[in-house]
Amino acid sequence: MSKRGLGKGLEALIPGAGAFGVRTIQEIDINSIRANPLQPRTQMDEEGLEELANSIRVHGVLQPLLVRKAEDGFELIAGERRWRAAQRAGLSTVPVLVEEAEGEKKLEMALVENLQREDLSPLDLARGIKKLMEDFHLTQEEVAERVGKKRSTIANLLRIFDLPPSIQGLLQEGKITLGHAKALLSIESQEEQNKLAEEIITNSLSVRETERRVKKTTSREEPSSAPSREEKNFQELLARYLSARVRVSKGKITIEYYGQEDLERLYSLIVGKEETF
Repeated sequence: MSKRGLGKGLEALIPGAGAFGVRTIQEIDINSIRANPLQPRTQMDEEGLEELANSIRVHGVLQPLLVRKAEDGFELIAGERRWRAAQRAGLSTVPVLVEEAEGEKKLEMALVENLQREDLSPLDLARGIKKLMEDFHLTQEEVAERVGKKRSTIANLLRIFDLPPSIQGLLQEGKITLGHAKALLSIESQEEQNKLAEEIITNSLSVRETERRVKKTTSREEPSSAPSREEKNFQELLARYLSARVRVSKGKITIEYYGQEDLERLYSLIVGKEETF
């Protein structure tokens, strides 16, 4: 097993690795590594995987995998795409960084690695975030800090689960984008959501065009309570400030929220102080 020492240049060589301190790169048997059961990614692009395998055949694995010791070898923390591509390329060994990590830390590292280096689908990312929150009792704010995203981004990703499974499937398959999905969330009727989703695919609607169609649909849903121009302005301002879906019309403000933690977050924003619930 060969080893190469890494000093303060580690961060330049391996983006994001500085958080793990000084480590040594080791070449280990590729068959001694097993997949991470907490890996958030559920699908990998076959064409992209084959392209990476072809590159590895020529250049080798340029970026070490992050693994932890296990009873029967090593378990991946991050780098599953490189590992699978290396298997396809026929490599017998791969470079790794060995990190001791358990439970929450493993999933955290896997999420961060995927966010930084791979095209993780919005639905896979949302599932990973939801699992992190539920299994390890983290708030949206804590997850946002760990994965390096705004809390509002985390909240918007979790709203994906408000969509029917049929539309979640379209998002997973890449037939619609996250922008399309966010626009569809403004429609209350699942039947109307599915109908517009079909239009997006059939007519290759852009996100902007989808938003225009959504406005027409929602105006049909509530013809008697359509907000005035002034109400629409306040509605947009409130939605932006609260990072939530807001409806202002006829003397009433409706704010949607995702779960107890999101409700507490909205309360703190509205009253201007944190509370212990």
